[in-house]
Amino acid sequence: MDIVFDTMWKDKMTAHVEVHGNKVEVISYTDNVVENMFAVPPFDVFYVNQFFEERCFEECNASKDIFLKDLGLESYNPWDIVRKTHGFLWDGMIICGSGLREKS
Repeated sequence: MDIVFDTMWKDKMTAHVEVHGNKVEVISYTDNVVENMFAVPPFDVFYVNQFFEERCFEECNASKDIFLKDLGLESYNPWDIVRKTHGFLWDGMIICGSGLREKS
């Protein structure tokens, strides 16, 4: 699956990421590693998947089924969860900004 998304620190764009099959292309707008999860290459599909997983509640969370229902999802899939939540965590400043989509 080809996907495209932007990451942000608060309201500041930090990176534009495109995944084409197994190839990951990143345009980084800051080298600040606190603000930008994509500041220090190299990046691969495993890294992107790990990034999505870190932006979700844990699969073993006792409230997982409630969270999935609230999101309108039937199963735990980090990509689907991040698409719905923009990867926003209650204690975090990094989000997946507008543009998180499958690329056609």
